[in-house]
Amino acid sequence: MTVAEPQAAAPKPKGRWLRYGLWALAVVTITAPLWCMEAAWSGRFQLEVNLQSRSSQPVRSVSYATFFRREEADWASKGDARSEISEFKAAQDFDGARFVAYVRCGGRNWLGFDRIYTDERFIVLRVDSPDRAELRTVEEIPRGRHARSMTVTIP
Repeated sequence: MTVAEPQAAAPKPKGRWLRYGLWALAVVTITAPLWCMEAAWSGRFQLEVNLQSRSSQPVRSVSYATFFRREEADWASKGDARSEISEFKAAQDFDGARFVAYVRCGGRNWLGFDRIYTDERFIVLRVDSPDRAELRTVEEIPRGRHARSMTVTIP
């Protein structure tokens, strides 16, 4: 009985791994700039604020401040000396019943697709009228990606 000698394995082509490696390198080289194409942006949107007063006295002036977090807005609405550090902006086009506030927003885009979007979520209104002292109120800004409007009832 003769013992069969093991046959030698067929040699693997040496160029196969080189070919796959070159393809992988080409794919990474072509697509890597696309992975890095990210744009950060910031801006403002218009928020139309309509005031409804339960009092017969007209509202004399309005100023506002916008915030990302509720805690910041609550702190600014307290009216103590420390909250005056926050930037209240006078409503420039206030006609006694409505004005336009400008609210900060921003985000990051990748290849035209939004990855991150953030905007200020709360507005603090500081209202002055002839018959009462200064009134501050915190309101939540409506969600959306366009010009928005809201109605605030002043006691």
